[in-house]
Amino acid sequence: MNERQNLYNYALKLLGGRRYTVAGMEKKLAARVEKIYGATIAPGDYHSPGEGASNAAATSPINNDTAGSCPVTADDIASIISRLKEYKFLDDREYANLFIRDHILYKPQGIMLLKMKMAAKGLPKDIIAQAIADAGINEFTLAKKLAAKKIKALKQKPPERSASANSTIRRNSARAVPQNTHRSSPSQKKKEKLARFLISRGFGYKAISETLKAFPSDGEEDYQSP
Repeated sequence: MNERQNLYNYALKLLGGRRYTVAGMEKKLAARVEKIYGATIAPGDYHSPGEGASNAAATSPINNDTAGSCPVTADDIASIISRLKEYKFLDDREYANLFIRDHILYKPQGIMLLKMKMAAKGLPKDIIAQAIADAGINEFTLAKKLAAKKIKALKQKPPERSASANSTIRRNSARAVPQNTHRSSPSQKKKEKLARFLISRGFGYKAISETLKAFPSDGEEDYQSP
């Protein structure tokens, strides 16, 4: 069994445990080569044909002085990635769609944070944009659901002094919650906490502002979740 097949089998083993993006699998395979042979493949060297990489880059050798003793080349990784994509073991579009679905169901977040997390997974911008559009995310609806849960948690906590927050979060929460020179009421303080919470979950100003408008002025008890 040659080294390319060994590496392919390793990829299948990884996929048996969880989903991967193309970029994530490329990193895993390159790390495997480095661990076994002490040779490094430079990022971008192992793109499959048709992904914007030049033929020279796609067939470039291991980027290391030990390349002569390493039986795996960047072309081998490109071939493995192509094979995995052909059999739909790797599919960035499906990954993006499932990523959004799972986050909406189990950990609702705003579009801004979703985009950041998907980009960190190595998903291309066009795939991220299309997946977001296809999901038809209503940030206001998600924000209201999260707000209802957060308010329940706040009701169970005794009043406490405001903790120092990240400067960006303070500025954004100040925009979403009108401030005044008078001492903040318990309701106002809870609104400020709620705003910071929603900002930390990646929601935009408009969704946060509309959510806070649904917060009753006489306390959180009458807040209605959708």
